[in-house]
Amino acid sequence: MVLSNFEFRLVFLVTCIISCIQLRSMKVDWMYERGDEAPLHFLCEEHNGVSSILIPERPDPRPIRHVMKALTAKDGKSLDPETSNYLEHECPITSQLELFMGNDTFWILETRCINGVCKAMGGDEFYITYTGPDLQQAVAFTTDRGDGSYELDFYRVPWQNASLLPNSVTIDVQYSCGIGHLAPPRKFRWKAPGAILTTYSIRVDHAPLIHEFQPPNSDFAIDLHSFGIVHAFGGADMEQFVGQNQQHGFHSNIYFHKLTDKALTTKTVSFFVKEIQSSIVQSLKKLKRGKRLALLIGSASWDLLAHDIGQGAGLDNHRKALRQLIEKLQKQNLNKKMEIFWKSPAAVHIQQVKPGHEDVLYMSSSRVYDIYLCQKEVMKQLHVQFLDVYNATYVSASSLTLTGDGRQFRPEMNRFMLNWFYKNNQHLGIA
Repeated sequence: MVLSNFEFRLVFLVTCIISCIQLRSMKVDWMYERGDEAPLHFLCEEHNGVSSILIPERPDPRPIRHVMKALTAKDGKSLDPETSNYLEHECPITSQLELFMGNDTFWILETRCINGVCKAMGGDEFYITYTGPDLQQAVAFTTDRGDGSYELDFYRVPWQNASLLPNSVTIDVQYSCGIGHLAPPRKFRWKAPGAILTTYSIRVDHAPLIHEFQPPNSDFAIDLHSFGIVHAFGGADMEQFVGQNQQHGFHSNIYFHKLTDKALTTKTVSFFVKEIQSSIVQSLKKLKRGKRLALLIGSASWDLLAHDIGQGAGLDNHRKALRQLIEKLQKQNLNKKMEIFWKSPAAVHIQQVKPGHEDVLYMSSSRVYDIYLCQKEVMKQLHVQFLDVYNATYVSASSLTLTGDGRQFRPEMNRFMLNWFYKNNQHLGIA
């Protein structure tokens, strides 16, 4: 039967009216996206008492476009055929999420591809923030199950940020299919990091299970106040951490020596040793009788961001260089007037980086976390005290990173973290 034009319009109108009535009867919530009109979200049926929600309601094609743009030359050919083939045939880019929200356990995030089918592979990276009714925030530490699903373990943020909506969850989708974990020089021809950088925010009617944030050094094992001089060595991150980029440093016993911007490898370790040893001599001369020298060292940014430094995915070269550096400095400490400390890498937040920012091809949470674990392990083996600020910087993306930069933090944040390692100042908060 062929409908006339009038009959077709009548059927279409009736269908629209029925659809509107159905929509009004369903429990709906809003999803807001940066730069996009907010479409409706629908609460899925409960599964074994756990409610879930699709984010967005229909698969989002933008993540695929973002990744393909980074991988495609002007002539349409792939800049990395191996990765393009992997994404096409083995691991489709995540285009939709389903969030399962339990009341008394961790939440689960499942990933789906562009056709709405659940994925069976991991490798995605997210930054997820819950904001409660009092605007108190919690950030999820994500565990990749390797099967397309992720456990979300929320920890309370020890400082408040009122810029997000109450009773909401914000999900920054950073990378998909292991792209964030690719090591140099794999992306040397890419036009961009291949980050998805799509943000979704949803309203929720109950909170996840939230753990209290535990500051490091709660047993006061490290007290830099007890040293006559704290001589810090590193790049811009260390300079900001100890406050030497401010008009007045955070503490009067700190001296800072900026090392040239280089990654720590077996080829550069002799340079690091020479620079540090020459400065140590001057610091030891300035020490007052009965006082000791704290040698505070850190290296992470260039180890993470440099294009081709021979690190490889396993960081074997970096691990060897760390050991060589510390062992040579320990041999110099024959008179026991010096103690070595190592500052951990800070977390990085690719979702905070402005488009077009240079030197971010290899910036990802997964890669910097590998560097963090590597350094922590080596320092434990060499009995070097470890100033661990990783977790604090991980939960601080939304409020305390510098504008447009995913790896540097505002002065009040650095002062707050440094005070954890000064016994008399641990009670001070962020102003």
